[in-house]
Amino acid sequence: MNGFVVTAFFRPLGLAILVGAMCGFYASALEKRIRMRPAPGAEPCTPPSSGSAKPPGNAAGTEERPSVS
Repeated sequence: MNGFVVTAFFRPLGLAILVGAMCGFYASALEKRIRMRPAPGAEPCTPPSSGSAKPPGNAAGTEERPSVS
């Protein structure tokens, strides 16, 4: 927004502000995209082998899991 206002009074400085703001925006978007990419060779997330988590109402964890036959 400031770039547009400055461009009305001093065109080269306003354009420099606009170009700098656009470069910063696109550079940060590119960085975010690169960082969110999974690492090569990474395995997908799997639940722990101990089974499902206990419900929040069962904080003490006194119930046993049913046996599987």
